[in-house]
Amino acid sequence: MGDKGRSEDQNLDEEITEISESKKGSQESGMDPSLLSGQTPDEGQGEKETSSEIAEDYKEKFVRLYADFENFKKRILREKEELTQYANERILREIITIKDHIERALSHVGPETSVKEIQHGLELIHKELGNLLKRFNCCEISAVGKPFDPQYHEAIHQEQNPKFKPGAVTQEHQKGYTFSGRLLRPARVSVAVETAESKPRHK
Repeated sequence: MGDKGRSEDQNLDEEITEISESKKGSQESGMDPSLLSGQTPDEGQGEKETSSEIAEDYKEKFVRLYADFENFKKRILREKEELTQYANERILREIITIKDHIERALSHVGPETSVKEIQHGLELIHKELGNLLKRFNCCEISAVGKPFDPQYHEAIHQEQNPKFKPGAVTQEHQKGYTFSGRLLRPARVSVAVETAESKPRHK
């Protein structure tokens, strides 16, 4: 029994010695250690090259995507500037037309022109300007007789006026306008305050 155990230990020591010498020989001969794990050098190098190629591909895609985004942003800004410029040109074209009408009317005004004729010409120009504002969605703000609204009215005067309820607009000193639903300029108005007649009487 004892001889058998010593024999097994001796065989195990011999196997360990052989493995150690085999590894040492491989290192001294320049053999790739990966051979011992069953992987060839070409396979290891191929995996590294594949990972590098994937990373480079993602990098190129990101660079192209960023360049496309920058070009898109520049195009949007350019189109916005062109749209604003075009809108201004359209308004100016309309104003120039009205200016032509004024100059044509003035060329016919002379010493013999009556006040009525001049008034009629001014009314036509005023109407044309009003139509121009409407075409560009610029609308007048209703004021006289309406309850004072600080969002659209600017009170510059208060007065007692029995014709109007307290808080109502009595006069319009300067018209107000909205543009596409937004306040462009508030109407400057006078507002009615309580009169002696409008105050409640206590018995």
